[in-house]
Amino acid sequence: MDWKSSLKETSRKWIVEVAAAIISAAILYGLRSFIPQLSETLAISTWIILWVAVVITLLIVTIFVQRHQSRSPAYIPPPVRPGAPREEGGEAYIFLKVEPKESASVAQTLSRRDEVEYAAAVWGQWDIIIRVQTGNARSLIGFLRYLQGFREIKRTDTYIVRQDQSQTHVDATEEHWAFLLLRLSGQRADASLEKISRETKQTNRATIQHAVGILGQYDIILTVRYDGDEQLRILVMDYIQHDLQAETTTMPAIRNMVYKHNR
Repeated sequence: MDWKSSLKETSRKWIVEVAAAIISAAILYGLRSFIPQLSETLAISTWIILWVAVVITLLIVTIFVQRHQSRSPAYIPPPVRPGAPREEGGEAYIFLKVEPKESASVAQTLSRRDEVEYAAAVWGQWDIIIRVQTGNARSLIGFLRYLQGFREIKRTDTYIVRQDQSQTHVDATEEHWAFLLLRLSGQRADASLEKISRETKQTNRATIQHAVGILGQYDIILTVRYDGDEQLRILVMDYIQHDLQAETTTMPAIRNMVYKHNR
């Protein structure tokens, strides 16, 4: 909070306190004026105690009302209109760590959101990966706040999709999926993405369905489809690690636990 906000908040509190004192004094004075018996039977010290009690009560009520009015509801970002331009920071992959045995229910719930393209429960250091398209960075922040409302979600990690690089588009299926995080040395993300985009499908290895640059400790994230573990091994070890010379972290999706949003 800056000094202007602090001064404003302090002034507001003083105004509330003064108003409470004046209102309570007026109430008690009115009682003494309209009910003379009270002024005759109650000592001045009793009136002072009553006045202090009324002031404190009004202060508590007023402060409670102010806090209740200033508490903004959980921000629910608006859905992205089909074909609407997307700004930098509006697309992202979000990795979630959730409570044990909650992966399926949380992934299904999130997949119903308009911002979520799909939600996949995965094996590895994270439990769920979701791809979101919120339109802009402000809406993405709002969506992250929405995630904080889930008691089942313990931790999140967000990777912003870069808009200054080319990307292929996902072709989601319910077959074997895996997510590959690539870390490249030097400034080779653009060249690697270009090379990936020229790749043709090969039957002996997993198929790259989606490739995009991201911001964070990794440079590229790949969504791949494969029929068997050997296909995934060939893609990771022979192509990604050998040809692209990238460090990889692989998180296979759990079979039948990839939930697409029905747009």
